Amino acid sequence: MSAAPRRILHIFSTFDPGGPQLRQARLIGQLPASWSHEILAMDGRTGARAHLPADRECTFVDAPTPHGVLGLRKLGRFLAARPADLRITYNWGAFDMLAAARLRGLAPLLHVVDGFRPDEADHEIFRRRMARRLLYPRVDAVVVISEQLRRMAKTSWHVPTEKLHYIPNGVDLARFAHGDRAQVHARWDLPEAAVILGAVGGLRAVKDHPTLLRAFALLESEPILVIAGDGPLQSALHELAEELGVADRIRFLGHVEDTSELYPALDLLVFSSQSEQMPITALEAMASSLPIVGTQVGDLAHMLPSAATGLLAPPREPKALAACIQPLLASPEARERAGHANLMRCRESYSEETMIASWEELLSQLLLDPDDRGIIRAE
Repeated sequence: MSAAPRRILHIFSTFDPGGPQLRQARLIGQLPASWSHEILAMDGRTGARAHLPADRECTFVDAPTPHGVLGLRKLGRFLAARPADLRITYNWGAFDMLAAARLRGLAPLLHVVDGFRPDEADHEIFRRRMARRLLYPRVDAVVVISEQLRRMAKTSWHVPTEKLHYIPNGVDLARFAHGDRAQVHARWDLPEAAVILGAVGGLRAVKDHPTLLRAFALLESEPILVIAGDGPLQSALHELAEELGVADRIRFLGHVEDTSELYPALDLLVFSSQSEQMPITALEAMASSLPIVGTQVGDLAHMLPSAATGLLAPPREPKALAACIQPLLASPEARERAGHANLMRCRESYSEETMIASWEELLSQLLLDPDDRGIIRAE
């Protein structure tokens, strides 16, 4: 693959830490060193910059104004004035920039879809579906990270097969393959003999921690629940824990910078989300040999081994979630079997090496001269 100097412009709605931002930061460090990267955050937030590799050329671009349909011409002029060999837009928050680049005739254009905003957790908003259907088939390539999104791209957005690329997230297996349980328990003052449940993710409405807390309160035994993450619902969750009478068995850790240091303390990871696609947290837990209980959203059923489908409950149903958790609490052997099966599945299908190779192949093809590019077809 070519390592000729290339400049890539990445356009995000935000560059605060999140799955897409951390994945691309990791990816940048694995791409050819001769490629340089400009990053534009539409909201001006750049909290994930600390995760960018120090040995790669990465600069930040101030976001232009105005946004919206009336500002597309101005956005197009802004993009045309910035030299780039490839422009990549991420998710709905960068849709205006994608539209502006397309109207300006800038190419190549790559759009990445990781999921939906909270207001589309249950179904697509009609006007957005129509906008996606209008624009996505007209860019050079579209990347989706889940089987659910691949189906939608084909049936709802009408993205041609030759432009559609399914690249599932991957995880660094070696990073999550070790850990000292006793040391981690001591760090967060967790009782050594207790069964520890964990939830990792921002304290936002779409993650639906209230359902998790209500399910936790229904469990027959008395495990400990560790919640890693921060966000606007933190105070409300503390109040709910008090109301449910379980506050003494819940540890709110706040943001955990390196989650690989937390998983060794856990016996079980729980998702209560109303919407997911392909959560990296699930892959991290799988790489850590943890069993997972979750909700029937996104690609979780596809990601987990077939034997784990009985560990998924409908969203927003605390009793059903508790019923999935309870058997694992009672059986260390069942937890070990489920965790081992998750690890094997992760090794087989979700290694970081496979993900990076797929991304580099696609980007290298897009960076070819138009006459040499031909049809870029995903497997």
